[in-house]
Amino acid sequence: MFTVPSGLLKNDPNLYFFETSATIITLVLLGNWFEKRAVKQTTSAIEDLTKLQVEFAKKIMPSGTVVTIEASEVLPGDWLQVNEGDKVPVDGTVLKGSADVDESMLTGESLPVSRLPDDRVLGGSIVSSGSLTIAATATTRDTTLSQMIELVKSAQINKPDIQRLADRISGVFVPVVLGISILTFFVAVFFFDITPHQAMLNAIAVLVISCPCAMGLATPTAVMVGVGRLAKNGILVKGAQTIEVFAGIKNFVFDKTGTLTNGDFKIKRINYYADNQAEIRAMLLKMERHSSHPIAQSLMKELGNEQGLPKVTISKIQELKGQGVTAFDGEGNELRLGFPPHL
Repeated sequence: MFTVPSGLLKNDPNLYFFETSATIITLVLLGNWFEKRAVKQTTSAIEDLTKLQVEFAKKIMPSGTVVTIEASEVLPGDWLQVNEGDKVPVDGTVLKGSADVDESMLTGESLPVSRLPDDRVLGGSIVSSGSLTIAATATTRDTTLSQMIELVKSAQINKPDIQRLADRISGVFVPVVLGISILTFFVAVFFFDITPHQAMLNAIAVLVISCPCAMGLATPTAVMVGVGRLAKNGILVKGAQTIEVFAGIKNFVFDKTGTLTNGDFKIKRINYYADNQAEIRAMLLKMERHSSHPIAQSLMKELGNEQGLPKVTISKIQELKGQGVTAFDGEGNELRLGFPPHL
């Protein structure tokens, strides 16, 4: 016959488990905090991609008037004006103009790419210099950027084989553990002559130790974090199963080195072939200040400011797209800085 343990009625201090319950609650809350933090970091990758989307577009009407509309209202065939510093609203084809377009956030190409008539431009890319008139070829839902966002979302939702296995095991494991825990209690009481309260402790120990929380929660969390970290570093995968394939890869082969850089160029060495180094530095600073090219910006960082440098007279500074910068000094000599053919 089952009786209530006398220790429970007599407030036996050996049956107090406040510190145990506090520890379990603390560990569960800590696990939830880590899980939410991991999910937040994962969703931030999608948010970063979403921020690239454009809210408004400049539509050229048949009369030639330029009106501002919401990007979601753009239809294939619409003519759009994209000026220097603007984001391209949707995917399109260049009709008029020429520009250098920064597509690094979409393609990983660190250097701006030149876009001329009949070239394709991607929605979300930035016109770093020049201006374009483009014909939209897609709506905001069908752009390359939108497809990338959906790709990341679907990759997080899709379950790899290891997660499906964990779900199947958890579905069977939970009822089995509950049955073993109940069986432990009755076997201990009726077959081993153990007191009911000690048998209850044994049953609880089986239940706590065999809990499959780590298997059921850690696997999907790890998948979400993995896909999110990949997306944040510019690596997109078609599905979560791809991550499992990565575990067996020993070597990667890339056919382009330009896409493996971060676009932040650093000057290794500057060779001077004249004695007036300070004057040359001052000329470089004045000329490169008028260029937004990544290499020009790296030179500016390397050369620093003009403090301590001699004053030089530079006039008629002009940047030639894709070639370099030209200028004239105080004596009328032409100065050229840039791509070798330009020099």
